[in-house]
Amino acid sequence: MKKAIPCKKHPIFSTQWVRILKQNIDFGCIKCLDEIKDKTHILYLPEVIQNPSILVPHIPIEDKYKTLYKNLNEFQEENLEKYYGELEKSLISLCEYLKNFIQNGRTCLEEFKKKCKESRDLLYQQFKIDQIYQLIKEYEFQENEDIQNQIEKKLNDIREKVNEDLMKEQSSKIKKISDETLLSISKLNLNFNKQINQISDQINKNAQELQRYFSQSFISIYKPDLKLVIYNRDEQQYRNIQIQSCQDFVQIERYGFGFAAQNFPYYSSRILPQYYFEYILQQDTFQQNLFSNSYLTLKGYNIFEPKNQEIVNGQQFWNQDSKLKSKNWQINAKLMIFKSNNKGNPIFGYFVSNEIEFIFSYTHNEIYHNKQIKQKRQNGLIINPIQQQQAKNQIDSFIVGNYDMEIHANLIDGKSILGQEFIWDSQNNEIDNTEYLFGGAKPNIQLCEVFYF
Repeated sequence: MKKAIPCKKHPIFSTQWVRILKQNIDFGCIKCLDEIKDKTHILYLPEVIQNPSILVPHIPIEDKYKTLYKNLNEFQEENLEKYYGELEKSLISLCEYLKNFIQNGRTCLEEFKKKCKESRDLLYQQFKIDQIYQLIKEYEFQENEDIQNQIEKKLNDIREKVNEDLMKEQSSKIKKISDETLLSISKLNLNFNKQINQISDQINKNAQELQRYFSQSFISIYKPDLKLVIYNRDEQQYRNIQIQSCQDFVQIERYGFGFAAQNFPYYSSRILPQYYFEYILQQDTFQQNLFSNSYLTLKGYNIFEPKNQEIVNGQQFWNQDSKLKSKNWQINAKLMIFKSNNKGNPIFGYFVSNEIEFIFSYTHNEIYHNKQIKQKRQNGLIINPIQQQQAKNQIDSFIVGNYDMEIHANLIDGKSILGQEFIWDSQNNEIDNTEYLFGGAKPNIQLCEVFYF
């Protein structure tokens, strides 16, 4: 029989519970409970010893990460197969155009199943549940107050380490698990039905059921209401938007690659995979605040290669706004995507709108937010980063931040020093910070796309 451990505050009573708070972790007896108003996080030691997973809801981190663990822990392949199976039956009847999607969708589905288990186990590790459990278990057998104090210190050290991880950006292990799980959902192309001009009602129904499943099963990270709405079942309304988009769109330059009439109002990138293209556009409050209606309004598109005539004539890839301004249009957002000729063909880019500004790396699967803008937004201050960036345009080069990213007009020369004005804490000692983004000392761009919204 286990020997009872006397309570520090009331030695005549035995220690029966543990409480994990954001500020500290403490133990107590039944007498201590009378002195505590908020008993929300009280856990009884026998229950913890029997089932350490009950610690998860009480770990002092944001609820969305604990909810994500709960979602992953409750994930059942059978339920997902039920919804996806119905969708797959409908897709099989479609034309050759959809066959590639079906094959890729199945691959991504299997990857997601694997990712769910991996993410659940990784979150459990990052929550330090086993370490906390062992220390609590050790505490239960200790009578020496000094050793008890040491155990409490170790528990608080673990708490601080978890909080320190969440203070990071790209190098936060917990945030990275969350982001990678979300991306594995995005790879399933849950909005694929909205990317087809003519689609059956049955596929719409199946896709909506699948979306509803993910929104209910992974509510902490997947919010379908923030997805791009690029297709509407009201055919007349859709056709009207097609006509309006085709008339208003400014064809700055296409070079054999452009948007046919039936593409509107749907857009895609020649460089980025579709799921990542949408992922970038969905960052933060972009989709909510930028548009008054539910359709993404593309006002202009441009594509550049190092030797095209525009560059020869001295035109700047970052300053092609004149045709848009001639229509008295306000540019609400700009997205630039670059593919480099450096080893591995790194892909990276830059996005700025009325609300947000960041550099991103598809190669590293990372987003680097502007430090000052992020802080101001957290403090509720009003900002307009796109106007600030337009005022920074240089004569011979495009500069973001304090040379966090610089690309000359020839698309070959430039430099990058990440971490100056943009948050970067995922430094890899094997890669110099001047080569991390470009994959080399210079950008050496193969292809550049610019989207104006």
